[in-house]
Amino acid sequence: MNGYPMNGYQGYQEEKHRDWPIIIAGALLIVCALACLLMPGITLVTITLFAGAAFLVSGIMDIIEYVRFRRVMALSGWALAYAILDVVVGVMFLVHPLAFSVVLPWLIGAFCLVFGVFEIAAALKGRAVGMPLWGWAVFSGAMGVLCGIAFFVSPATLAVFVALFMVMRGATLLVFGWNAGRMLV
Repeated sequence: MNGYPMNGYQGYQEEKHRDWPIIIAGALLIVCALACLLMPGITLVTITLFAGAAFLVSGIMDIIEYVRFRRVMALSGWALAYAILDVVVGVMFLVHPLAFSVVLPWLIGAFCLVFGVFEIAAALKGRAVGMPLWGWAVFSGAMGVLCGIAFFVSPATLAVFVALFMVMRGATLLVFGWNAGRMLV
């Protein structure tokens, strides 16, 4: 054969390839963003409960790891103290979600700042190796950084900014999922 795809079909198929799981995840994030906008009070309490559960599980797992590996890995007592602190914070978030939902904007703000900076750095590294759509990832990361700053400046509007962050992440997934065929090299 001459090295060309038969009737151009193979090249056409690659160009039209869509990554449907990523597209569906992006659409679901946008739907969740709308729920955050329509129900901000429930959003804050729900996020607090999820954060509490995450702290609790993390702390329990860290305590188990400390007990199992403290001698082998020469783990410090500080590792155990940190694990216990995670458990205590998790229990407090779960027992009093309304009271601790006040702290949550700063925790989420810190996450968004760090995630946005990492996304920008990854996009710039991707640009250096010829990754398509790197500019969109830089924009998405910058929006994450701005949302993180907004959580610190105006914590009362957490649900709005969580929704904005989710829309940006959802849109990013939609763009990358829809253009997956272009990214296959």
